[in-house]
Amino acid sequence: ETFVAISSAGRPFLVVSESQLVASVRAPDQEEFQNLRGLVVAYIQSLEDAGAVMVADFEGEMLGHGGELTLAALQQSYVFDRVATPFLDAVQPLGLLVDVRNSSCVGIIKRIMESMTITKLMWGANCDCQSLMYQKVPILLDIQPSRLVDIQLAFSPPERRLSMKNMLEQVPRALLGNVPEKEQIDWDYFHSGNCRALAFPLSDRNAAYAMDDVLRIEAIVQSQGAPSEFYVSACIATEDSLAEIRADPYGLNALKLRFQWFEKYDGLKKTVAAVALMRHILSLQSRGADLGCDADFVSRIEQAASSELSAAGVVVPADLSFTGDQVFHQAPDQ
Repeated sequence: ETFVAISSAGRPFLVVSESQLVASVRAPDQEEFQNLRGLVVAYIQSLEDAGAVMVADFEGEMLGHGGELTLAALQQSYVFDRVATPFLDAVQPLGLLVDVRNSSCVGIIKRIMESMTITKLMWGANCDCQSLMYQKVPILLDIQPSRLVDIQLAFSPPERRLSMKNMLEQVPRALLGNVPEKEQIDWDYFHSGNCRALAFPLSDRNAAYAMDDVLRIEAIVQSQGAPSEFYVSACIATEDSLAEIRADPYGLNALKLRFQWFEKYDGLKKTVAAVALMRHILSLQSRGADLGCDADFVSRIEQAASSELSAAGVVVPADLSFTGDQVFHQAPDQ
């Protein structure tokens, strides 16, 4: 129990990190971490042998090309088990809260996400998968998701994705238990200054934010009853989405779409979009991307983003580090 964090709904998550990931959970020493990692590897093997279903959620800063994935929350789910579902609240398998800032933990996530026998349920997996596949700094991920189902695609097309917050309005409150409302972190406030919204070690509140999303996704699926057409459509759409991401390793389609939104925005959202655009472009430069006939268009996007950032007094370093962490401790009162 020394290395366990508890979600808002009371579900236990094993904290897997070489350092202090959550403020209320101390960092393990080297021997303790190796023991933890060994237990987790054995647990994953048992999940693979059982052909288990897991709910997965990733957090980080401006996920997608140029962003940084830092945290993973995963938990086995019995939501598709017709025998266990009526007693789902009584079945609380140990979840995993994994620090994705070091290679030892990246290996754990890679094992799960690339497993051909563990089914992973996610919500809004597009940007998460871009990071998993193509993030190079500050740590190489190179994770190729398989047997993944983006549940969001069962309820909305890829070009107009339904937010989790709006979807949750259709979910019976009883399925969510004590989980608070979805939006707790003012991402735009932090990201408008190229700052981290999730400072480490995580506060209990921010740790719960990640863990609670696992229950939210499970509640959405459970609200639909037994797997049917919604699940099949999500499987097909997810494979199509992953194929598009693989076919566009530099994320140029995502860059163009983000630029379209940038041109429509004003105020804080425009600055946030400019930060994201610049980070994306800098990530391409660091990778030595051959943009071919898109080079001129990307250059125009860079100039527009640079102009907005200059006016806002924001600098995005070429090494893609985040700045102002000590200044942006807390978002202003809403």
